[in-house]
Amino acid sequence: MDWAYLVQLLGTTVMLTHVAISDLRKREVNDLVWLIYSPLLILVYFERGSFSPLIYAYTIAATSLTTFAMYKFGLMGGADVIGAAMVSALNPSVSPLFFPLLSRAGMDGLVVLLYTSLMIALTGLWNLFRNLRYTSGLPFMKRLSLAFSGRRVTVSQFINSKFLFPLTEDPVSQELRTTFSIEEDDSQWREKFRRMLAEGKVREDTMIWVTWGVPVLTFMLFAYLLSLLIGLPV
Repeated sequence: MDWAYLVQLLGTTVMLTHVAISDLRKREVNDLVWLIYSPLLILVYFERGSFSPLIYAYTIAATSLTTFAMYKFGLMGGADVIGAAMVSALNPSVSPLFFPLLSRAGMDGLVVLLYTSLMIALTGLWNLFRNLRYTSGLPFMKRLSLAFSGRRVTVSQFINSKFLFPLTEDPVSQELRTTFSIEEDDSQWREKFRRMLAEGKVREDTMIWVTWGVPVLTFMLFAYLLSLLIGLPV
């Protein structure tokens, strides 16, 4: 293991830990943070010859385009797009202990993106099994969507939460939605429910459906660490 490769792994891990903590605490990352870690890109020069430039370029392009499309559909934030692109660019070649072929060739960025998506999906499936019984009476597809991404909390719990978005838009009529916009401000929703509580329209123990703003970069950190152990089985 040469020094450039070691710095590559440590630098990427430190960067992802930094942004993951920020994402977990604030659901946002200061753009200057990416500039702080951008000098690590010079390491690619020292690792030339250990990866396929075409596969490396393809991985950066594919990862960036895929995450940008997900951003446009409201599935992730802008910082998540930058994070995925940085992981791809900083890791032209990775040698996991198991199934290293594609990661060594330059596709680790796509492996990390795949593992990130799988981890988030598994969290949703666990949510689905826990909450599906509370969705009886709704159309089948709405039941699946609501149980996969939502959970039930009391109005009091929601008002005292952070980064939760109500899927029950009107607790009086029980009007439900199954998605939310990443541009929404959760504090405005909490204020709306505080007013409804003060006006007596809802009680503290009224149950509502909510969903969380997924800290994608936190999942990406664990996905990257996993990719250092297990590449994509081929």
